[in-house]
Amino acid sequence: DERDNNLPITLVSGAAPTPAAQANITDEQANDFIKTMPKNIQEKTVNAIGKNPAVLGYTKSVVKYAKKFDVDPAYIMAKMFVESSFDKKSNNKEKDARGLLQLLQGTAELVAKDLGLDPKTIEPYNPDTNIKLGIKYYKDQLDTFGKADENGKKINPGDLPWIASAAYHWGPDRDTLKNIVAKMRREGVRLYDPTAKNVLFHQIPNESEGKTQRYI
Repeated sequence: DERDNNLPITLVSGAAPTPAAQANITDEQANDFIKTMPKNIQEKTVNAIGKNPAVLGYTKSVVKYAKKFDVDPAYIMAKMFVESSFDKKSNNKEKDARGLLQLLQGTAELVAKDLGLDPKTIEPYNPDTNIKLGIKYYKDQLDTFGKADENGKKINPGDLPWIASAAYHWGPDRDTLKNIVAKMRREGVRLYDPTAKNVLFHQIPNESEGKTQRYI
């Protein structure tokens, strides 16, 4: 988690605004946030802004909705880079995952409904909309898998972002994922424990079903 607060960053004034976000997050606030990012995603974000000023608007939306839903905005920026390389038109034709945070249409509609929005009018390729729905969906996974079992046991907090990401990418209803989480809660084991005979992390698919292991 190396962070570089001295990296020179040039924000682009007058960049194409991201609807509903810029009224709340200023260039200065975005600049301050970028400086706190882990170095690897910080550099990717700065480079992306240099090539496409609209990425600054995406960053503002991330800061806004990450604060609203209480998630780590740097983690969301990293997720966005992995999902779409900051390309708002990105589309996984095999799964029809769309936009910056690669939402399936059905998922986008369910999250929109949960937020009190009309699922028939949402536009998954709209950056602000995609970011809002994607962050809310990720937050839902954090909440779901962060709950205690019937005996009051939870998974290690350090593993929660990885499990939530697996659920986001692979699907939260996978029996394998549920069994992994149940074991983590029951036995207090970590997702990746090289001393264990059967590392749970390796039960998550890597070469099939979307390469979730590689993704997280």
